[in-house]
Amino acid sequence: MYEMLTGKVPFDADTPVSVALKHMQEEPEEPIEVNPKIPFAINKIIMKALQKDVTLRYQSASEMLVDLRKSLKDPEGDFVEDLEYDKTARTQKINTDIYENMPNYKTNSREKSNKNENKFVHFIKNHRVLSVVVGLILLFLISLGGTLAVLNITNPPEVDMPNVVGLSKEEAQSKIEEAKLKFEVSSEEYDKDVQEGYVISQDPFYMEKYHKVKQGSTVKVVISKGQEKTTVPNVEGKEKQEAIKLIEDAKLKAEIIEETSKTIQKDYVISQEISANSEAFAGDTVKIHVSTGIKKIAVTNVIGKTRRRSKKSTRRFRIKSHCSK
Repeated sequence: MYEMLTGKVPFDADTPVSVALKHMQEEPEEPIEVNPKIPFAINKIIMKALQKDVTLRYQSASEMLVDLRKSLKDPEGDFVEDLEYDKTARTQKINTDIYENMPNYKTNSREKSNKNENKFVHFIKNHRVLSVVVGLILLFLISLGGTLAVLNITNPPEVDMPNVVGLSKEEAQSKIEEAKLKFEVSSEEYDKDVQEGYVISQDPFYMEKYHKVKQGSTVKVVISKGQEKTTVPNVEGKEKQEAIKLIEDAKLKAEIIEETSKTIQKDYVISQEISANSEAFAGDTVKIHVSTGIKKIAVTNVIGKTRRRSKKSTRRFRIKSHCSK
C-alpha cells in the first residue's frame, strides 16, 4: 500500500542488511508527506500497519478491512485507533481452579466451544495455508480498490474541452457543462467584431490537437458587450493638439487634413467632417481640417509702367492703380 501510493518503499538502502537495520531502528516517513494527495485516514491505516511492535498493528485482516471501509466514506476522518506500547505489561494467568471443581465444567465448556465454532472457523483451522493465501488476495483486492478510489478522487479523468469562441453565452455554458466542466464568465468587454452576448475568448485556449483537460476544471470566458458607442466632441476653432486629445479621449481616431484659410490662423481647426455631439462607434475616424495659415503672395512693382502692362502684371490681385493722364 505504501509503495503503490508513494512510488517508493518505506525503507531503502544499498544492501539488504542496511534495509533490515532501518526496519528495526528507524521510523518510516509518513506516506502523506511524500504524496500530499493521500487522504488522512489512509495515511493513518498504513502507519498503523507499519508499527514495529506487532501488538500495535492490526491483529486481523477483518480489523483492517473495517478501517478501510470507513476511509471510503470518510477519507479525512480520525477514526484509526492508535495503541500505545506498555513496557510494564505482562501476560497473566487466570485462576481457573474454582471452575474446574464445578460439576460438568469441562463438558459445558466443550459444548459452548463447539457451538461457537462455526463452519468458517472450522474451515480455517483445517486449511490454514489456503486461508492465508485467500486472506492475502482479499487484502490486496481491497487495497487496490481503495487505491483506485483515492486516485479517482485526487486524479480525475481527462475530458475533451469544447471550443466555444463565437457562441452565445447560453450555448457556451451548455456545451461546457455537458463536458463535465465548470463555466465561469471572467469579464465582459466591448468588441466591434463580436456581437453582444457572444464569447470573445476562452481560458484555457482551445487547440485542435491539445484540448484535453481534467474533468471538473473551470473554463473562463470573456463575453462581448458589443461595439462601444461614444459622442463626437466639438473641435472647430480648437488648436490642433487640443482637438486631437479631445477626439482620442472620446475613444475615436483623428485624421488631419491640412488646407489654407483666409480667416483661420495656422494649426487651428477649420471644420470637422462628423458633426459635433453626434453618436459614433468607438474606434471610428474623425477627419478634421486644420489651417496651414493665411496664404501670402508677393506684390509686383508696377511703378513707372504703362497702364496696360500694369494691369497685365497685377491681373491676379484686386489692386487699385493710380495712373497719370
